[in-house]
Amino acid sequence: MSDRHFDELATRFAEKIYGGAKGAIRLAVLQADLKEALPERPLRVLDVGAGLGHMSLWLAQRGHQVTLAEPAAPMLEGARQRFAEAGVAATFIQAPWQDLLGQLTQPYDLVLCHAVLEWLAEPHAILPVLHQLTAAEGWLSLAFYNKDALVYRNLLKGHFRKLR
Repeated sequence: MSDRHFDELATRFAEKIYGGAKGAIRLAVLQADLKEALPERPLRVLDVGAGLGHMSLWLAQRGHQVTLAEPAAPMLEGARQRFAEAGVAATFIQAPWQDLLGQLTQPYDLVLCHAVLEWLAEPHAILPVLHQLTAAEGWLSLAFYNKDALVYRNLLKGHFRKLR
């Protein structure tokens, strides 16, 4: 098995994931957690597997210096368009996570890695890289598919009987 990149799925992600309640709820939950946890000062942020840039844009609009790293060209292009439409600056890197240590020279105050691990052939292998990319007093925001996702899915779909 090799890592899964989403070159052919950018449009589907935009419509099916972020165009509906699932994406809106996911973003709202992550944003609420980050608001509560992060210091109120500008941070250097790296979004590994940034996708279409939803979370990165939210952070950039709050004054953080954001770098998006995404291996899939169509996804990164979607992120570039989203930032351009919002009039917000960022750095965009088209690269898989395996190449980031060779391209980035300084650690980041906040490293995001959301919905990436479940698509990797060897998910444990990314963890030391994320550690090196995160500053000593920095934060790592790691989100991945887990057994609780079934509960979440049933809540979203209104299948409350399945929650018992």
